[in-house]
Amino acid sequence: MTSTLALAFFVLVLLAALIAVPLGYPGMILTTLVAFLYSILDDFRAGKSDWPVVATVIVLTTIGLLIDWGSRKFSGGGRKGFDKPVTAAIVGGVVGLLVTIPFSLYSIVFGLIAGTFAGAYLYFLMVTKDYRTSAREALTACFSRVTTLFAKTILALVMTVYLLIHIV
Repeated sequence: MTSTLALAFFVLVLLAALIAVPLGYPGMILTTLVAFLYSILDDFRAGKSDWPVVATVIVLTTIGLLIDWGSRKFSGGGRKGFDKPVTAAIVGGVVGLLVTIPFSLYSIVFGLIAGTFAGAYLYFLMVTKDYRTSAREALTACFSRVTTLFAKTILALVMTVYLLIHIV
């Protein structure tokens, strides 16, 4: 009975947290807290230690928080004409994500981040033809609010799928 209630609560909170992330709420922290609580109430893997699962969720949450911090530190401040580079960054992120799916969980996160930067960098390189300016502008585009919400939503989705796989 406790296991069934814990599982139902866990899944409902995971879905609520996943919905909260694109709305700008701290859903990744909620996911981490509920994963920790679930590991106390029940086991992710019967008879095995839960710390690798919880540690992976903590690492992914830390990456999400660093992306959010970067958004506040390096964002372009809503400059006009910034739609194309942000779109290029999101397309690059999707390509980086899709290319790295067959590999490990951490390679998916790396592909998402590297692809986002590469998409914006290539856009600015085609426009400005200057490597340094392109790198600086790509960093600004990568940490725009739209790109940050996209990356955090993908990270939250990866965390949710990862946790759901480990409770089955």
